[in-house]
Amino acid sequence: MSDIQYIQDTASLKTLCQQLAGSEWLTLDTEFLREKTYYPQLCLIQIANHDLIACIDPLAIDDLTPLYALLHDESIVKVLHAAVQDQEILYQSSQQPPKPVFDTQVAASLLGYGDQMGYAKLVEKICGVQLDKSQSRTDWSRRPLNEKQIDYAADDVRHLREIYQHLKTELERLGRSDWLQKDFDDLANPQRYDPDPDSAYKRVKQYRRLRPKQLVILKALAEWREKRAMDKNKPRKWIASDDLLMDLCKIQPKTVAEIGQLRSASEGFVQHQGQYILDLMQSAQQTPQEQWPVLPSYQALTPNQEAQVDYLMAAAKLIADDNNITTGSLVSRKQLEQLVQGNRDIPLMKSWRYTVLGQSLVNLLEGHANLNIQQHTLRYRDAQ
Repeated sequence: MSDIQYIQDTASLKTLCQQLAGSEWLTLDTEFLREKTYYPQLCLIQIANHDLIACIDPLAIDDLTPLYALLHDESIVKVLHAAVQDQEILYQSSQQPPKPVFDTQVAASLLGYGDQMGYAKLVEKICGVQLDKSQSRTDWSRRPLNEKQIDYAADDVRHLREIYQHLKTELERLGRSDWLQKDFDDLANPQRYDPDPDSAYKRVKQYRRLRPKQLVILKALAEWREKRAMDKNKPRKWIASDDLLMDLCKIQPKTVAEIGQLRSASEGFVQHQGQYILDLMQSAQQTPQEQWPVLPSYQALTPNQEAQVDYLMAAAKLIADDNNITTGSLVSRKQLEQLVQGNRDIPLMKSWRYTVLGQSLVNLLEGHANLNIQQHTLRYRDAQ
């Protein structure tokens, strides 16, 4: 721990931020808990540049303004691995996600390291280091943190420095530095992290199985659950489970006693929320049909279209391999299904993905190219 600054007071934080100001980039990570809350509890912030590594204790420091000013400085690239959760937490604590960002997991997939590769595996591949995993079950909200825990946390930004420099160099060598800019901009978009109670029903497992008259009830119930979870800062499932919401929509009980007969309804829920839920369901049933939620229509693929998807997937794997890019970073099977059905408004048809793969797949669909096997090797060929 001799090379790690452990920051536990405002004065030390200000000094650290002065030391980090002017950096070209900063590696960044967080430790948090969210098992018992709606909003994640920020427990530790790890940060580093070329010269220093620090672990900041947000539970001991009331004012993190100097740090947030640094994270929101757009002249400094913030480097994270699998950035979404860290960005969400830092947005909720500072009302603005760090910007600009560079996600090493995303960049690694573009360089052929694998889809959604974990940090430890990437460290081993690029740095040749096997990380100690002994502190992976730490409760980061408990104090004091011991030396092993702080060392473990610091590793998340220590090796990220070398990984970033390696990936950045490779992207530049291959002329791909700009390919991921839109992906990284999306990671810094505040709208991505705003809770949306109105669409909370889409989080409920198997919601697509409901009929329209049931779905309008689910929308009301899920919105109520989301807002209550936010207000109480409790996990959604502590307010009401997905199973309970689905049972209410399917069975549509008419009395509190009938709610009590549901296996998914606890005694406390029935006692404290039963009548309110009945009223809410009754109100939802009065919603005009034109205001009901509409699910995207899905038309099953014909056997011939399934074969076309298989054909395009073979081409996608071939082209991805030729470019040393993982197939998953280019396209999903669901996107190929949409493409075969005539939908062009998909990520594959935009930006660098269209250049690398999208145009070639369209050429295949339109008969301007084909796949053939020569000397036991599958090849993509433009039609003569």
